[in-house]
This record gives sequence, C-alpha cells and structure tokens, in this order.
Amino acid sequence: MNLFSSEKGTIFKLTNAILLIWLIGAIILLVTSFINFGIKEPEIKYTYEEFQKAECEYSLDEEECKLDYKEYNLEEEQDEYDLKITILTSIANIIIIGGVIFALNKKKYN
Repeated sequence: MNLFSSEKGTIFKLTNAILLIWLIGAIILLVTSFINFGIKEPEIKYTYEEFQKAECEYSLDEEECKLDYKEYNLEEEQDEYDLKITILTSIANIIIIGGVIFALNKKKYN
C-alpha cells in the first residue's frame, strides 16, 4: 500500500496526507492521555478545615464554603473522566482513520 505513488491522483495524495496527519495527531493524543492517566500530577488534598482556612476565610459563608469543598473534591473525578473520554475518542479516531486509509489505498485484485 503506497499512499503517495505516482499513479494516484492529486486528490488522493492530498486526502492521504490529511488522513495521515490526522492519524499521527490521534496517536500522539492517545499516548499523551495514557501518560497523563498513568502518571498523575501530585496534588495536595485538603481536609475541610484546611480548605476552609485557605479558601473561605474572608468571603464565603459556611454553606457556600461547603459547596465549594464538594466541587473541589469532584474536580479530580471529573479530570479522570475527561482523560478516559479522551483515550476512547483517540482509539476510535485511530480505528476509523486507519480503516479509511486502508480502504482508500488497498489494491484491487480482479
């Protein structure tokens, strides 16, 4: 399978180039997402009392501070969810783009 052979037209060469760049980008995104998922950034996990001293000392009342602390705790779960979605999207991109490249460039044996 030669993506840029002389017998292919300009449109096919351009399409193959775009798909190849897209495929490389999807692979890079997948690898980066796996690295970020596997090696988590060190994070200081505050207790409620520490959070209250650091974030709620001047401006928020008790109820707002409790809500902010719940949001603070949910951010890590949301970040992990977003990484999983990125990994699955990258895998789907690789499969679909690879399939399209293969289908466009397979030789016809008749």
